[in-house]
Amino acid sequence: MSTAETTPDRTRPARHRWRRVLLVLSALLLGSVLLLTGGTPIGRTFPAPTAEQVGAARAAAMQLRILRATPGASGSVRFSEADLRAISTLASHGFAPDRLDARLADGALRIDAAHALPLGRWLNVAMTIRSQPKGFPPIRMTIGHVPLGERPTRLLIRLARWVLAKRDVPIPPLDTLVRGFSVLQNGVAADVTLSPAMLEGLARLDGHRIDPAQVARIYCTLGRLQANAPLADVAAQVRRAFTLQPPATATAGRNRATFVALAMFLVDPRAGEMAGDARERTDACRVAVPVVTLHGRADLTMHWTLSAAMTAGAGTQIAQAMGTWKELADSLSKQSEFAIGDPTGFSFLDLSADRSGFRVATAAVRPDDAVRLATMLSKVTEDQILPPSLMTQQDGLTNQQFVRHYGGIADPRYDAAVARIDRVLEVEGIN
Repeated sequence: MSTAETTPDRTRPARHRWRRVLLVLSALLLGSVLLLTGGTPIGRTFPAPTAEQVGAARAAAMQLRILRATPGASGSVRFSEADLRAISTLASHGFAPDRLDARLADGALRIDAAHALPLGRWLNVAMTIRSQPKGFPPIRMTIGHVPLGERPTRLLIRLARWVLAKRDVPIPPLDTLVRGFSVLQNGVAADVTLSPAMLEGLARLDGHRIDPAQVARIYCTLGRLQANAPLADVAAQVRRAFTLQPPATATAGRNRATFVALAMFLVDPRAGEMAGDARERTDACRVAVPVVTLHGRADLTMHWTLSAAMTAGAGTQIAQAMGTWKELADSLSKQSEFAIGDPTGFSFLDLSADRSGFRVATAAVRPDDAVRLATMLSKVTEDQILPPSLMTQQDGLTNQQFVRHYGGIADPRYDAAVARIDRVLEVEGIN
């Protein structure tokens, strides 16, 4: 019998074996997906945040900001149950459809997090954190339907720390990161270490990589040009920034860097933290923030510029949410966040400047639109940045007035007001 006649009989069993192996692997993969994911998200559903919740979350964040500025970036923080709910509400709103739900349950801190996956699946992670007077607290984690004990959870956290270190995010040893944790009757307290390098690294993970050297070059050049030929309106500053290099050679990355440099120059050098160590790179050429106006108001310049930079660094959704939260917080505040010429209270005029910045930056950082938007920004006018017809928007609403007229940020009346702003920007703004 020839070899040609026997080959099919010999290869047929091998083919069947590979088919069985593939079927088994497919079944294992499907089983793993079903075990580690769910068909619905865990955690509570929160309504849109209120002004009080924005204020509570901002106060909680201020604890971390103060801690960061202390020697060694170490100290104590304390969050009440109301703070935990406020943080959960803002996180769920800013990163929707993802969810975060932090609450006290059975003498422990319970954190439920849900991340939307393709095909309607959810990555659900639940953590239970108990008190530990000294050192990193005991944590039990459940991923999907798979519960992990304290030891596997700690090993997983150590693995995550190692992975983050490989991505230039330096996480301190766990017992240094959290030196003690207490679940109280109405909240939680912790002794923590929050190094600036760690926070900046974590911020970069969720955003877009922006070249800090490029940001620093643009910032320093803007400072030198301002010293020689001062410009007092934002449109002129934007034109200057987007003509430092030929607009025809613009890229999405360069546009991102330009928006961040403008925010450093016109709002606060700390905006450079969106681009790694850009702030430190500009120490030698640091200049005072100039008073630059948009339709005669310095606060509108700050709103537009910072919103564009946040969109470039963090993405449109979270930048839009933060702009809305700022206005809600101002509706309770006696002093506006931006202060210079900025009436306190919820301002649809401020929101108009915010949304103009979001829209422009969203388009400018798309690779296909980078040259077109850079070219437009190299010739932009004040009226294009913020159309004059929007200057009549309501300013300085108290929280009571805002709720009475617009209900809240999830109310159809509020949505209609925002839609009117967007229609004007679509017709008269930068597109």
